[in-house]
Amino acid sequence: MMSDKEIKEALDKKELIIKNFEEKFLHPSSYDARLGKQVFKTRPERGLVDASEKGVIIIEVGEFAILSTHEVFELPDNIAGKIGLRSHYARKGLILLSGPQIDPGFRGMLTVGVYNVGPKDLAIPYLEPFCTIEFYRLPVPATKPYAGEYQDQIRIPSKDIEYFAEAKGATLAEVIQSVAMLSDSVRSLEKTVNAIRTTMWAIPLVTTLAVSIAVTIIIKLI
Repeated sequence: MMSDKEIKEALDKKELIIKNFEEKFLHPSSYDARLGKQVFKTRPERGLVDASEKGVIIIEVGEFAILSTHEVFELPDNIAGKIGLRSHYARKGLILLSGPQIDPGFRGMLTVGVYNVGPKDLAIPYLEPFCTIEFYRLPVPATKPYAGEYQDQIRIPSKDIEYFAEAKGATLAEVIQSVAMLSDSVRSLEKTVNAIRTTMWAIPLVTTLAVSIAVTIIIKLI
């Protein structure tokens, strides 16, 4: 694993490139990447959101979202990266679902999938650090540096957007909402049943009391 000094030296030599780099986000052995403009949300409606316009992105309970980084990375063939979620968000129930590795030779912004399994909606402000990158120097350069479909990406891949746009299954958030509505309905039904039971119990009592009063009146009249 590369220390902050090694990362900074690699940046100064242009061996490792991080566009939009800010030194205050460089830590002892990692760099914190910030939330970029493009976000794909599945709640309340599926679609792309511009985080710079919204200011703050809300990830609802049970929601899956794809986040992009403000930083753009260029790794040489002898440095690999590892993506992790900042503990600030992990402790609140946000989990990272993307592949953890950035291959040597990769160029582009990062797009990562996250899921909110916590008890509350989570807010991530635009340009707020949300994930952390560790860098590893390989003892021998990779013979086949990354050259895959995500090379030089500057936006969330259209095929990922199409996949979720066409999804027909209910999200966890929608399941949670349905269960909550069902729970409310059950509680309402329970109150109605209890009210009916109370009424049914009261009817014989009222009838008995009425007969008793009538008998008393008749006896007095006689």
